[in-house]
Amino acid sequence: MPKLLNPSNNYKCFLCKSQATYISFNSKKYRCVEKITQCPGFIKKAEESRQQNMSKIDRQKHMKNMSDKGNAKLHKLHQDPEWRKIKGENISKNKIINGSAIDPINKSAWKLYEDDVDRITRTNWIYNQSIINPLGLERGKDYELDHKYSKQQGFKDNIPAEFIGSYKNLHLIERSTNRRKYNTCSITFEELYSLMNSI
Repeated sequence: MPKLLNPSNNYKCFLCKSQATYISFNSKKYRCVEKITQCPGFIKKAEESRQQNMSKIDRQKHMKNMSDKGNAKLHKLHQDPEWRKIKGENISKNKIINGSAIDPINKSAWKLYEDDVDRITRTNWIYNQSIINPLGLERGKDYELDHKYSKQQGFKDNIPAEFIGSYKNLHLIERSTNRRKYNTCSITFEELYSLMNSI
């Protein structure tokens, strides 16, 4: 939950109308606290709801319905590349501010390149998983996502991060095979460019 850098009297919590210090990633609504359940306005509203003689079963149904709606909205947002990009940038900025991440200006050229490749790789895994993994193997304990032309070699050869992180350069291989491969490449420079030029 991003904290407002310069909170002013113009920013009011959408529930209790007190001074806001946070803003929601998804709804873009201002909040007085990071966890909305701690907001006095939320607590008051929740208590009023409990006083409406709603049975335990009805209350459970209501909460499940609200949860399902929220999850559906979030799922839809995650399918939007632009929304994912903006959210990712906001998270990165917030991490830099609170000290849990390094400002890009203080990163080495290799680290900046690796970060770009990793970001592009994650996006391609989300949107092109069926192409990368046509056999439907389970990624994790037994199989790992591998860059055919390695990140390290891509950096040395000055290959665009978009090529190394492309779904055409990704496949799932056995964990043990990936460990032996390490930073080596399973395809040549020429084969990589041939893949990038293929339809």
